[in-house]
Amino acid sequence: MSKYIETNEKFINPYNFVSISDCDPIKRKKVVYGIHSGSITCRLEILTPLFIPNTTKSDAFDNDKENAFAKAEGKPANSYDFFSYEDLAKRDDYYANPAKPIIPGSSIRGAMRAAFEAVVNGCLSTTDDETVLYRRTTEPKKKCGVIQKNGSKWYLIEAKKDKCRPMDKPMGTKVRNGYYLKGERGPGKKHDAVMTPIDGVKPKLLEKEDIDRLYNVWRLYQPVKSKIKGVNQTENHRGYRGWFELENIPVYYEEVNGILYISPACITKDVFKNTIKSLLKSQGEHQSCTDNNNLCASCRLFGMVSEGGSLASRLMFKDAEPNEDNTHWSDWYDSVRTLPILASPKVSAAEFYMEKEDGYYNYDFQVINKKKILLEKPRLRGRKFYWHRESEEKVPPDKSIADLKQRTRIRPLKASGINTFTFQIAYDRLSDKELQTLLWALTFGENANTHAHKLGYGKPYGYGSVRITVDEVTSISLDENLCLEEKVLDIKPITPSDSAAFKEYLAMTDFSKASNKVKYPHGDDGKKSAAYVWFGINKEIKKGAFGGGGFNRTLPKPTEKDVSLPNYRLRK
Repeated sequence: MSKYIETNEKFINPYNFVSISDCDPIKRKKVVYGIHSGSITCRLEILTPLFIPNTTKSDAFDNDKENAFAKAEGKPANSYDFFSYEDLAKRDDYYANPAKPIIPGSSIRGAMRAAFEAVVNGCLSTTDDETVLYRRTTEPKKKCGVIQKNGSKWYLIEAKKDKCRPMDKPMGTKVRNGYYLKGERGPGKKHDAVMTPIDGVKPKLLEKEDIDRLYNVWRLYQPVKSKIKGVNQTENHRGYRGWFELENIPVYYEEVNGILYISPACITKDVFKNTIKSLLKSQGEHQSCTDNNNLCASCRLFGMVSEGGSLASRLMFKDAEPNEDNTHWSDWYDSVRTLPILASPKVSAAEFYMEKEDGYYNYDFQVINKKKILLEKPRLRGRKFYWHRESEEKVPPDKSIADLKQRTRIRPLKASGINTFTFQIAYDRLSDKELQTLLWALTFGENANTHAHKLGYGKPYGYGSVRITVDEVTSISLDENLCLEEKVLDIKPITPSDSAAFKEYLAMTDFSKASNKVKYPHGDDGKKSAAYVWFGINKEIKKGAFGGGGFNRTLPKPTEKDVSLPNYRLRK
C-alpha cells in the first residue's frame, strides 16, 4: 500500500494539448498568391486581467512594501508596468499617471499564428526542434565503464567499481589501475568511485549519436556560471567540471535494446535518443518548415525563416490602441500585484507531454513487468494551449526571500468589459479560402460569443483572456483607370475543419466554460508541498513505476467529460 492517497481536491492542469496525428499529415506546397489585398479592422476586449511588460524599467514598483522587503536583503524581485510607447526610466510619475497602454502587434500576431496553425493543421513553427529531451531517473545504473579516446574514435570499456574516500585530485586521475570519478557533494556523501577497466572485455565503439547524447548529459550538470550553455543549470551542479573532456572518462551506464544511456552518476538524468524534431517528423511531418518552396498552410501565410530559405509574411499586425482618447489612463489599470512563480515548461513530464502508453514510459522506452522495451512509435501530445480561467488566481504574498526573487511584480490592465482596443491587420494577395480561414481564426466564427484567445504573461493563472471582433474587412485594388480603389468586402469566416484536433481546440478556447479549478497540481509529502512533488507521488502511488506500475494519472484529453485530476497528500 502506498503511503500517499488522492484527495478530494481536484484541479485542471493549466495547459493541455491539441492533438497532432500521423493519420492527418501536413500538406506542404509552394505559395500560390490570391487576389485579395487590404486590411481588417478589429476590436479587442479584455476578459481577464492582461499583462505585457514595458521593459524600459525592470524595477517599476520597487518601492512598495513587499518589494522593499526583498530589496533590504539585496534580492529585489523584478517589477514591470504595462507596455506603452513611453520610456518609464525617464518618468517618475507613472504610478499615479500611467502611460497610454498599447498591445503590441507582435503579441497578437503570435497568438493568431498559433490559432491558425491549429485550425489548418500547420507545422509547429515555434517549437524548438533542438530541445534536449531528458528525465531524471531514480533507478540506479548498474553497469560501470571507462570511455577511452583514440583519435576521433571513442570506445566504451566495461569496468568494475571500487569505493574510495573523496580525494583532492582532479576528475579522471589514474588511481591504481582505475580512473577517479569525483561525485557531487551532498549530505551524507562519504565515498567517490574508481572505475577500473575489466581485462579481456571487448571495447564497444561509440557512434556519433552516443557521443552527442553524452555531451548533452554533461551539459545537464553545468554550474550556473559555466561558459558552456547548459540545461536546467543550478548552483548545486559543481562536481563534473571537465568530465566530458577527459582522455579516460569514468562512467555509469545501461543499455536498452542497443541504446546506451551513459552518465557521470548512477542516479542521473537520461538524455533520450528521440528528439522533438524526430518525433514531430514521425507524426505526420509536423516539424517546422524549412523549404520556402514547400510550406504548410500557416507558413505560406505568416512566413518563415530557416537555413533552407525564407518567405515574407503576407500579414502585418499593427499595435492595438485604446478605442478612445484619454489624458488620464488610471481607470484602465488594475492594482499592482505579485504573480505566482512562473516555471519553464517541463517537457520531461512524459505523463503530460506524451500520448499515453502502458506502464511507465519516457520518450524512448516503456517499462512493463520490470522489462524495458523500446517504444515502436512514441507520440507527442501536440500543440500546447492554456485553459481559460474564470478569474485570475489570487495568491497571498509569500514573504520568503527565496520565493520573492523568483516572482514578478506587475500592473495589469483591467478586465472591465468596457475598455476595448482597436487594431488593424494589413493583408496581401490572399485567396478566398485564406482570408475566410483567417477571419475564423480571429473570431471563432459561429463561436464568436463564447470563445476567446490568450495573450501575454500569466496564462496559467488566468491572465490574458481576450476576445477579438472583426469590425470591417476592406480590399484595395486598381480600378479601370489604374487608380487605387478601396471597398468594404462582404466576406464571412468559414469553419476550417471537423477533425478531432479541431474539436479539442474548440474545447480549450471555450471561455463560457472557464473554471477556477484551473491551477497547477499540488502534492504534499509531509515535508514539501509543490507541483514537482505531485509528479513524484504520481509515480510512487502506483507502486513500482520503474518496475512496471506506471503512472497513476495521465493528462486527460481536452474533449474528455472530466478533464480534472486529483491532488495528493501523505496518508495519515
